[in-house]
Amino acid sequence: MEYTGNCVKGQHGSLPNEKPIGKEGKLPCIRNKMVKAFEAELKELLRNLLENLMREERAMYLETHPASANGYHTRDLLTLASPVEDLKVPHIREGDFHPRILPS
Repeated sequence: MEYTGNCVKGQHGSLPNEKPIGKEGKLPCIRNKMVKAFEAELKELLRNLLENLMREERAMYLETHPASANGYHTRDLLTLASPVEDLKVPHIREGDFHPRILPS
């Protein structure tokens, strides 16, 4: 077995049916593919969680304030897990609603 970075190239560390790539003929590492897939899923899960929390907070706000929902605007948010781009932030037609989960 040959070690290439964090991955092992050989019978257990590479995908069996993939063709060599690059000048040195290295096989792609399954670990890197799994990490990238996990990061993409985590980012989507985080986006959905934040958007659902903000929608619910707006609904609770509207129960006690005489205003109406007025769509969304988008913003980017830097989190410890990963940056979240184009996050849908709900807003209201009149008033000072701001989701508490977001920094001011």
